[in-house]
Amino acid sequence: MKKQLSKLAKNPMLIVFLIILFIFMPPALVSPGQNRERGVVIAIGIDKEDDEYEISLLTFIPTPEQSYKQMNSVISGKGDTIAKSLYNAEIVMGRKIGLSHAKTTVVNEKLLEDDVSKHIDYLSRFASLSENTIFVCTSSPAKEILTTSSSLQSTVGLQLEEMIAYNAKNLYISDTSLEAFYKGYYSRSSASLIGYLSLTDKEGDKSGSAQSTGQGGSTQVDEGSDTSGGESSSGQGGGSQKQITNNGEAVLIKNGKLVEKLSADNLNGINLLNRKSVNQIITVKDVDYNDNKYDFSYRIKNKKITTATKFENGVPIYSSYLILGLELVEIEGEHERLKINTEFSEMPPQIKEKIDEQIKKQYTEAINILRKNKADVIGIHNKFFRNNRGEYKKFIKDIPQKDDFLNYVNFKINLELKSD
Repeated sequence: MKKQLSKLAKNPMLIVFLIILFIFMPPALVSPGQNRERGVVIAIGIDKEDDEYEISLLTFIPTPEQSYKQMNSVISGKGDTIAKSLYNAEIVMGRKIGLSHAKTTVVNEKLLEDDVSKHIDYLSRFASLSENTIFVCTSSPAKEILTTSSSLQSTVGLQLEEMIAYNAKNLYISDTSLEAFYKGYYSRSSASLIGYLSLTDKEGDKSGSAQSTGQGGSTQVDEGSDTSGGESSSGQGGGSQKQITNNGEAVLIKNGKLVEKLSADNLNGINLLNRKSVNQIITVKDVDYNDNKYDFSYRIKNKKITTATKFENGVPIYSSYLILGLELVEIEGEHERLKINTEFSEMPPQIKEKIDEQIKKQYTEAINILRKNKADVIGIHNKFFRNNRGEYKKFIKDIPQKDDFLNYVNFKINLELKSD
């Protein structure tokens, strides 16, 4: 035994290991868990009333049980500045907080009456708010959005950021993250798009169970297809309930301020030239077919896009040619599920004409909105600069205001519609 101890004593690495173990092990055994000292924030909401701000934090609280369960609660703090509001929320929580895990940031419309970037910039710099957080706006109190979301996450597992990202993929397309907002904010036109959520009342389930329903589009596509359209969610309890609704709307922001709210049709027009944008539903009504009038709904299954820029007699022209693969669908039931219709594979000429007319109308209305607000969220400036640099620089130099370039561009679009 003495020989073994003597050999161990001659091993310097073992001695160092034992010293480290002796120093750090006792404090580690008696120190409280990190979740007792730090709060994990998974979503943040910011409201403004008069000159007072309120920051609400949707927090994650791990609860040890036989089966793992996630418990959420909403904690808020008020103050005359964003910094004081966050500090007061930290006091209420009783823990140090950081926002690096916040996947969603919801701001009330009132914050967009002024340059919202100064508030978000503080949270990014000093509270570690990640630029990957999904950035959305609401006309309702942001605190209520988080409260409604909290009941859903603990009951049916529907997370707020998942519901928003669901439409971000299919309708917003233009990235609605904080990083994308900053890119638009510091671009030539100082414009960007962010998602929009609504909070409405709904008659709840008398049994008190939480529900998830569809609004303004489809929430499910059969046969494993991708989904598109709106999605909404309601909290617990009978009687009147609050419901979060994502109708695929967005807000257009210029210089950090809200300048216009865009409908799903407006976004479809903007996203028409976006290769990633598919799954939008196009519904044409009162189409003459077999001596009767019908409504037809088609889903954009795939698309091919060719664009070109040029100057013709000194006028900038942006031309686009699109081949759209369309799939006939049926919208069924209270939850507006989509069902692929395989009965009719051909697209009659009168339907093609109606769809062509509707798509071009959406595109024209979207361009007019961007022209009115001098908001180039499509990137037209960059395309002309890359493809026609000399003529573009000369043209920009000669017009009174550089950000008014869209009003001089002649947009041309041609469509080829195919049954897919």
